[in-house]
Amino acid sequence: MVAGTRVNGADCSDADQHTQAEIEGRRQVRVILDILRKHVDGGDAVHLRGLPPRIGIRETRHACCLHTLTEEELLTGVRFEDAIANGTYRVDIHHSDKEGITFRYLDGREEYVIPGKPMVRGRWLEDGKDHASFYQIPFRSLVPKGSENVLIAGRLMDADRGAYGAVRVMVNCNQTGEAAGVACFLALENSLPVAEVPVVSVRDTLKGGGSVVL
Repeated sequence: MVAGTRVNGADCSDADQHTQAEIEGRRQVRVILDILRKHVDGGDAVHLRGLPPRIGIRETRHACCLHTLTEEELLTGVRFEDAIANGTYRVDIHHSDKEGITFRYLDGREEYVIPGKPMVRGRWLEDGKDHASFYQIPFRSLVPKGSENVLIAGRLMDADRGAYGAVRVMVNCNQTGEAAGVACFLALENSLPVAEVPVVSVRDTLKGGGSVVL
């Protein structure tokens, strides 16, 4: 597998820019094929097996919820009374205003990576300071402000760009989806607006179903 395509500077919440990103992504696929066929031994046998139905979009809109999860809260392992998910995936920020990717880890390490150039290593946390071993996502980040019977989950959750660079992964999306589903079940069972379901009940139900609740 070759992971080589990347389209920068496109706001895919805009239909025209989304279309241009689709075109650019396919152009890059063709360029990669040409490079493999020309410069890799046996590359003349390389062929395109298939393309996804649409370009992978990292981030566009977020719901405006009761709490915006921040990168600082995530990296420092803030504990929430209404936590419904735990995670350890690193923060990774794909920069739109410059080359490369920045990775920040819970143990305080930071790496800046540009393909073809030496990695720049540093720390966002001073050496010797205590660090978090995991982070949490609060239920409030799934409850849109002013809503009664609406919850969001997965990549729509309310998080700033840094925090989103970690919680966007499938494990956390699965956890928030399960929590939202449980909250909806409890709302129906107790004739409550979903935003008013006691979070302790959500957490207890998740734990009863085998989820790790801390």
